[in-house]
Amino acid sequence: LGNGIDPLEMIEQYSADAVRYSLLALSSEGQDINLAVKDFEIGRNFTNKLWNAFRFVAMKLDDGITEKATLATVQELQQKGLLDLADEWILSRYSDTVTRITAAMDKFKFHDVNSALHSFFWGEFCDWYLELIKPRLFEGDAEHKQATQTTAVFVLRGLLRLLHPIIPFITEEIWQKIGTEMRESIMLTEWPAGEAVFADKKIEARMALLQAAIMAVRNIRGELNVPPQKYAEVLISGADADTAKLLLANKAYFAHLARISDVQAGAKIERPKLSATSVVRTLEIFMPLEGLIDIEVEKQRLSKEKTRLEGQI
Repeated sequence: LGNGIDPLEMIEQYSADAVRYSLLALSSEGQDINLAVKDFEIGRNFTNKLWNAFRFVAMKLDDGITEKATLATVQELQQKGLLDLADEWILSRYSDTVTRITAAMDKFKFHDVNSALHSFFWGEFCDWYLELIKPRLFEGDAEHKQATQTTAVFVLRGLLRLLHPIIPFITEEIWQKIGTEMRESIMLTEWPAGEAVFADKKIEARMALLQAAIMAVRNIRGELNVPPQKYAEVLISGADADTAKLLLANKAYFAHLARISDVQAGAKIERPKLSATSVVRTLEIFMPLEGLIDIEVEKQRLSKEKTRLEGQI
């Protein structure tokens, strides 16, 4: 009928890895695929993201890091207390991902494998972890910087092994650059095992709270069009002693990801005048707006929005 898609043409245009990844991403169980040429952009975008993540992690790696990035070394760094909260969190999430993908592989649920890998790599490793570790990589002391580099390389190498059955060519290419010298090819390496030692639901819960608070602050900034170059102050009420300690100990995360100059947290903090608010679980988040935006312009915007909503009602 002339409406077929030649896979060889798609490989030429997007790469074999992109074709393989896209087909798995689209092929959920029991459903036909309404395939279009543009669908292969899914795989192209994913492989581009993987290559860029590798370039970031490999950028200015200290000598010997690729050889040190082993399970035993990362455990030793953890025991010495050299890992940051973000490092411990990504290791726990990586452990969970290995378990989920191994189980899905054993049941031949390849779409589930693909979905779990995308969620972990794109949503957690790239969007959160690589952003959280930037200050340590560029400004931290040498010992903690190397600990973070080692963790990042260790997790990325594990990801390459998990991804290799789906996208074999780019994973082999990257492995040749940051893999260990013990194996000539990624095809000869063992499937990730032993990562269960890093599983820690308490760490994940603490990080989830921080992520929710950071997202709430970023949403406030986005809704009010606070200029990126302006740093804001945040006050968080309703925090018990442990939560306050967690929030205050990780001010750097707020500073880097939400452009926050200072964080105050406590059990009962009064809402400042002219402040935007958000609620995260039991926490109330206040952001004083004076000096950040034009208050009169914001009042006019809210008045127009109120009028619009009343009209809809």
